[in-house]
Amino acid sequence: MKQLLPLTIGLFLFIFSLAAQNSIPAESIFSRLQDQEIINVTIETNLDPLINFRRRETYQPAKFTYKNRNGKLITRKMKVKPRGKYRRRVCDFPTIKLNFSKKELEADGMAKYDDYKVVTHCLNDKKESKENVLREYLVYKMYNLLSPKSYQVQYLNITYVDSKGKMNSIKRTGFLIEDTGELEDRIGVEVHPEPKLPIDSFNIEQYNYVALFQYMIGNVDWRATPFAKNAKAMKVHGSNKYELIPYDFDFSGVVGVSYMRIAEHLNQKNSRQRIFLGHIIRQKELKNNFERYEAKREALLEYISNFDLLPKPSRKNIRKYIESFYEDIADGMVSMM
Repeated sequence: MKQLLPLTIGLFLFIFSLAAQNSIPAESIFSRLQDQEIINVTIETNLDPLINFRRRETYQPAKFTYKNRNGKLITRKMKVKPRGKYRRRVCDFPTIKLNFSKKELEADGMAKYDDYKVVTHCLNDKKESKENVLREYLVYKMYNLLSPKSYQVQYLNITYVDSKGKMNSIKRTGFLIEDTGELEDRIGVEVHPEPKLPIDSFNIEQYNYVALFQYMIGNVDWRATPFAKNAKAMKVHGSNKYELIPYDFDFSGVVGVSYMRIAEHLNQKNSRQRIFLGHIIRQKELKNNFERYEAKREALLEYISNFDLLPKPSRKNIRKYIESFYEDIADGMVSMM
């Protein structure tokens, strides 16, 4: 019996070790790109149909190349297609979606997350397009500070190479948005697959927390009900109410793209006019959320001031705009429709 005891303990420790190893989540492409603030990547594909036939919904072959944390050049086959309804119509270069091979990812011991959106330069004007991308990237990072239930993003320097050799390479800035399945597993939620939800399906306080963020950045280009737009409805495991995760902020006052449409149906007069689109009866119902935002004030303003990817005048402009939001909530009021 005494001889069996060490064997039993050893076997238990071995099984426990294997279980612990299996519980460690595999790295994704996204997590491997998060070692540095800015990553240089190359996307090689046939640029002509990507740019000139952007209304189509079909993927085309492409290659994605970057240096890993050890400086080794990694090239992965993937597929790419244009995405985004409005930006595809107005942009000189469309936003795109990347689709990697799940089989190849799993064969390399990587997580299965394979679908990633890329927000890229849109306009041919280098200065304006870079400013737009950086401002929208900053908005995502701001919401990361305010809520863990948010999409993570990775800033990229992208070189687009024409695989046919007929077009010059295009070097622009952009950023990668986390795969939705990756987000679900990271924060323990399930995204609602159906297109329609009534307002009473939502956790109203969290709904209004998101609505206050949209108000803070001056964005009215979103909704959650009856049909979601630029927001994902999701349930935390064990909850019977839905919550919101916002995305796509190019029409916000903080970003202020030149191709922005004013929301005339909401009587919006200019691109920086704030309109609260939350669900309340009396403004005092927002008191708890006002306090939550106030608690994040210094961290948020400091992050904006230190966001040195943007020039100082831009940071000052954004900070002043966000400070005006805090003046609103200090008075206990937001501007309604």
